[in-house]
Amino acid sequence: MLIRIIDKNRTTELEAPSGATLLDVLRSQGHTVPAPCGGKGTCGKCLVEIDTIGPVLACQTRLDDALLARLGGDGSDITVRLPDERDAMILVDGILPHQKINPLVCRARVQVEPPALHDPRADDRRFEDASGYAVPFHLLPDLPAVLEKEGGGVTFVGRNDTRSVIRFEPAYTSDASTGKSMLPCVAIDIGTTTLAAFLVDLETGSRLASSAMINPQVSYGGDVISRIAAASENPATRDALRSSILKAITRLLVQLVNQVNGSGDEDGDVAIGDIVHITLAGNTTMMHLLTGLPAANIARSPFNPVTTRGRTITGAQLGLEDLPDTLCTLLPSVASYVGADITAGIVALGLEQPGHESTLLIDIGTNGEIALRTGDRLTACATAAGPAFEGANISCGMSGIAGAIDHVWMNGDDLCYSVITAKSAPVSRCGTAASNGDKPCGLCGSGLIDAVAVMLETGVIDETGLIGADPDALSEPMRARLTQVNGQPAFILATAEESQPGSRVHLTQKDIREVQNAKAAIAAGIALLLEREGLKPGTIGTVYLAGGFGQYLNVRSARLIGLLPAGITGSVVSAGNTSAMGALRVLLDAAAIETCQQTADRIVYRELSADPLFSDLFIEALMFEEP
Repeated sequence: MLIRIIDKNRTTELEAPSGATLLDVLRSQGHTVPAPCGGKGTCGKCLVEIDTIGPVLACQTRLDDALLARLGGDGSDITVRLPDERDAMILVDGILPHQKINPLVCRARVQVEPPALHDPRADDRRFEDASGYAVPFHLLPDLPAVLEKEGGGVTFVGRNDTRSVIRFEPAYTSDASTGKSMLPCVAIDIGTTTLAAFLVDLETGSRLASSAMINPQVSYGGDVISRIAAASENPATRDALRSSILKAITRLLVQLVNQVNGSGDEDGDVAIGDIVHITLAGNTTMMHLLTGLPAANIARSPFNPVTTRGRTITGAQLGLEDLPDTLCTLLPSVASYVGADITAGIVALGLEQPGHESTLLIDIGTNGEIALRTGDRLTACATAAGPAFEGANISCGMSGIAGAIDHVWMNGDDLCYSVITAKSAPVSRCGTAASNGDKPCGLCGSGLIDAVAVMLETGVIDETGLIGADPDALSEPMRARLTQVNGQPAFILATAEESQPGSRVHLTQKDIREVQNAKAAIAAGIALLLEREGLKPGTIGTVYLAGGFGQYLNVRSARLIGLLPAGITGSVVSAGNTSAMGALRVLLDAAAIETCQQTADRIVYRELSADPLFSDLFIEALMFEEP
């Protein structure tokens, strides 16, 4: 049957196989449709609109005769309208100390003496003697023409560790004003939910552009387990997951290059093919899906990945068809659930170096990764926090995009919140009227933590998490927000009048339980690392919160609900995108490649499922403390 897909102002048509789900068809065409539950129909996030039918769940809508009957008539055309894609608040920057420039790649120009009767050395030998760099076999056919074209003057990009040529290039000028000497390289963080990238000129070390986007793999599930399950179904799905991330990386590179070329200086134009080195960091599952490695064993005991080693391969080996000879450095992971993103974060913050006080690095996301530096030891663990903090499995949850409530607080006896907008700053709301564009349609992770903290502090929930346990103790405005949703207690954050059409924002009893499970997993993981290292919470000097969630998190709210154990009184620092910063450090300093591998190798990994203490700590952390 013919499917017409309307995405913003772009319309595409295709013949879709009968019996396929609408979600499968949309994914196959590269459309990013959030499906945190992996297509099981339980999260309700993959809503699209079919003309004459209305909103449907893409994962539960099959292209069959039953659907045609619902459309009416005897036609077989289906028009699907995708919801507006809102700009996400994706964190790109982070903490990175000043770096020396000692890159893996370089550009150089060398003058090669012509052959003579008294000096009949081979072309490759003459080039190597003049430059100190060897010409690999696949470039030998190009060498004679390269030597002749410039009268023996050869410009090349070389790999410093192996002293070998990556590519030959046309002659360039070293005049920085022309931009011709630019040596573009890219650092990329591959997150479960988002991707972030920097373009850097290694001639100067300058950051020239940054870009970010939603990871298109969210269409296959909001957490790594869902994606591992999808990739393990059949080789075609695994290939589709890999293809989706490779296409996303290519789109990121296009965006970065376009930003640089937007200066209007035609002489300084950069092409994607000019990029000579890419560094990539992500959790272990993301790195497996990127490289097409089987990830099934990550999800089942004894949780062994195919590899955790870092390595440098070519773009052709990685699958980047437009960058066949570009070097791609994959940073090393530690274990199945402590990935290269944590290795990169530790190196970005310099925590692998001696002389640090006891320090925690916490990446709060679908898979909560925690690293502890104490003395000369590094230990780490991962907790299955679930996707609640990413907005999934929460009835009105969403990513940090326009329309999401990102912070909640009390003003007198009533509740206030701020809404992410397409503008530069969120709009604060206290139940007053607002234009439709400033009205909420859900809440993201930081708003969720704030909301639960407010509910706890005002008595809307008790220490067990029960909503409305003592309604008489509430102020009238807060009591009026108590309701029921599908027979379970709920609390209204934004009424239907305050919200975008059809988008009343509330939290249900099930949502509170999801938060309790997620925060307990993080808190128990922290407590276990401290216990096994013989440390008290009060001995921690600094807690670094990594990632976008950590950047926007209200630390007071996190302490109030027990996400951060109460005994930790040290300073809490939002470290930003430490994964991207670690990838950037490796890009600037080739010595950091070995530093990352040595760091990953020395980290003591604790598998929580094998430690009986974790269960006890988790159960203890489920309860809220009385405010």
